Amino acid sequence: MAEKRYVVLEGQKYTGKHRVYKTGQEFPESELFGNEENKRMSLEGAKDKIRMVKDENKKDIPGSEYVAIKGKEPKIKPISSESKKGSKK
Repeated sequence: MAEKRYVVLEGQKYTGKHRVYKTGQEFPESELFGNEENKRMSLEGAKDKIRMVKDENKKDIPGSEYVAIKGKEPKIKPISSESKKGSKK
């Protein structure tokens, strides 16, 4: 069975085990680097973390939301084997 392959999304770069991949470059699954959480973040991205300003009693002030941690866009996506090789069976 062929190894799963990934492609780097537009405007992103991905640091693999052995080298850095830039926009549009393909690489094999064996180049995925990091723990499972890091791999998931590379594929799915992350949402912004929203916090609220607290008053002197450490209570949230309604309507005072702000972005505490900026989310990230996905960096890579899997390449489907059918689109690359056609529908051979």
